[in-house]
Amino acid sequence: GAKGSGYTAASVAVEPKVLVPFQHQRGQVPRKIQIERRRREFEEQDTAHLLAVAGVPLSSVAATAEGIGLPLEVFDDTSFDCRTGEEWLALRATPGEGGSTITPYLPARAIGYDPADSEWVLRHCKVLDWDLTSNRLHVAWEGRGAAAGGPRSEWLPRVQVQFLAEDPTAFVQRLVYATRLRTTALAMMRYNLYIDSMPVEDMCTLEDEVVSRILNKGTPSQQRARQLAGLSPGSARPSSASTAAATTPAAHSTAHSH
Repeated sequence: GAKGSGYTAASVAVEPKVLVPFQHQRGQVPRKIQIERRRREFEEQDTAHLLAVAGVPLSSVAATAEGIGLPLEVFDDTSFDCRTGEEWLALRATPGEGGSTITPYLPARAIGYDPADSEWVLRHCKVLDWDLTSNRLHVAWEGRGAAAGGPRSEWLPRVQVQFLAEDPTAFVQRLVYATRLRTTALAMMRYNLYIDSMPVEDMCTLEDEVVSRILNKGTPSQQRARQLAGLSPGSARPSSASTAAATTPAAHSTAHSH
């Protein structure tokens, strides 16, 4: 596997995930060849360029960048992940026996601040650990940025870390989706803040008589309710007693004729 000073990574840690049977039939592409094709496809894609084309600056992904009060990790959709946190950690190499200080890791790239260039970049790093509760990863930086006065390791949210075995296109789609959700949330917060902050002290209020007329016109009266029920205005439903009295003479005249 890949080796570094005090670290080791298994070769499986950079293998893309493919849903292909281990035993292939005649005429089918073997699993190892499909994995190698996917790995080369991932290597050819430039994640930073894809993010720039999608309109997502690297600095906007960082939680504290540009004064944005809402961290992007709050809007992260974990369904974009092709593996669970436990599955990713299982890809690490097994530490050496006999008290060896070699630490297993997962090779990745992460969005972080490069003190050498004074800008946010996509830097190579080693994922040493993963806090599944907070969904944050412990990364150790590689390259000259770590030697230029910046932190050699730090905890980053999952949304800022792209594994080498991860599809760059899916990672970019994940950031674009989270960014859109955050933009919508910020717009709604500003909208509600503007409404709540509108001054009402000097606003002209309607007179009581005008309010009463509006309510009377907007609320159906009893007469209107009877009209809607099919009764004529001013008429009341005949009672049972009056109905009986009206039918009594007719009954007597019928009996007299007989």
